Amino acid sequence: MEERNISLRLSGPAKIDGKFRKSGEKVNVTEGVLAALIAADVVDRDSVKMIGADVLTSVDFDNAVAHAVAEQVADIRAITERIEAEATDKVAEAERRVSAAQAEAATAIEAARTDAAEKIAAAEARATAAEKAKPVKEPRP
Repeated sequence: MEERNISLRLSGPAKIDGKFRKSGEKVNVTEGVLAALIAADVVDRDSVKMIGADVLTSVDFDNAVAHAVAEQVADIRAITERIEAEATDKVAEAERRVSAAQAEAATAIEAARTDAAEKIAAAEARATAAEKAKPVKEPRP
């Protein structure tokens, strides 16, 4: 049995067939989608009754609620996965920055040690040269 299309105006924003629709927008939907819209409380039940749609059975309502919940769960999972991927990327970037900073610090420390060693060696050489240049005084009798 084929579902018939029903034309109605939304009383609130809704996502229909993957597209967001604004409140007050006129849409054509199947009875199954209509039941989901009713479950989401974005369609006035009185206007649906005026249309003559017999979609308010408990089975349709339960199916509509289950469908709406499944869509929301899928959306939440997709958002969670995107957030986790972004967080993983940010952590990896932070780790790269820390590693680069550590390497830079190690290079700077090694350069400072080398510079200090060169200065110490130069100072020792000057001290040795100064000691050799001093005349030795012999004690007077």
